Amino acid sequence: MANVPADPLEKVIADRLIQLSKQDRTVDHLVDAAMADTSELLSNLTTRRTALTTNRARVTDQIDALVEGIAGRRTGLKSVSKKIVELEEQKEQLDDEVLQIDLEIETIKQKAVSAQSLTKSLTTFGELYREALPEERRELIRLRVNQLVWKPDEIRLALLDSPEVYQRLGESQQLVARTLDSTNSGIVWDNFQVYQGHRSNTRYIEIGRQPRRAALKVAKHRNPLKQALEYQALLDAGEVDSQTELARLCSTPRSTISAYLRLLGLDAKVQAETIALDDDDERLDTLTESQLRGLLGKRSSDQRKRLSVLLDGNTR
Repeated sequence: MANVPADPLEKVIADRLIQLSKQDRTVDHLVDAAMADTSELLSNLTTRRTALTTNRARVTDQIDALVEGIAGRRTGLKSVSKKIVELEEQKEQLDDEVLQIDLEIETIKQKAVSAQSLTKSLTTFGELYREALPEERRELIRLRVNQLVWKPDEIRLALLDSPEVYQRLGESQQLVARTLDSTNSGIVWDNFQVYQGHRSNTRYIEIGRQPRRAALKVAKHRNPLKQALEYQALLDAGEVDSQTELARLCSTPRSTISAYLRLLGLDAKVQAETIALDDDDERLDTLTESQLRGLLGKRSSDQRKRLSVLLDGNTR
């Protein structure tokens, strides 16, 4: 799986957490899905506890009956003493099992997540994130996200439900890096779609499906440098994410676009003198993209000399 730059990934995670704080129904759905297994487990444990308690009551009744029989001299002490010991052992074992189930139930209840508390902690995250310094923002994300699973078109987040941590952070004057034990916090999984691209050679990641862009009407210039600037402006403005997309949307071979963009690597004075030429200047008949391309890689002084020759109309 390809490496993903940290900054764009952190930004899209923060955007998603803030987005969730404004979507109560989405949070409700996530919490319901996360707690489905927990609810079933609690129901099974409760049923098991009821059965154990019933058995314990039955054993206790048997012990009481035997004791009453001894007191009324209806049965001999020797004949029932062994039975009473056996029943007492059963009762202790049942008591131990009930205690163990009570501990399990309490642990599961502590891990249970409520939609209200999760929404509250997400809202607090958004407020803190807006005010935090860059290095503090990364720590805030670590406090909210227990695990991240990255795919090119999807991200899965395991969210920690720990509103008390955010309360302490909100009351403190300085954010402090903390490590949360995920076994002591409820975890809610969130899946959401993403898409990625490049703008001005900078990677970005956005939430949702990548919008399908309409065909571009790109101005055509006889001046090669003006045409190169036209292409570069579309890339810089984010109208397209890459040269490949630009080529598709303006129905121009990618190799042609790349060739023009490479002209922006010419000497600054060569570029300025070329850009100053109007599109109807006759000298552009010889000052073509292919002619200017031949200047690339040469020293600045040599580029300027060759440009003068081209402008004089001598292409040899």
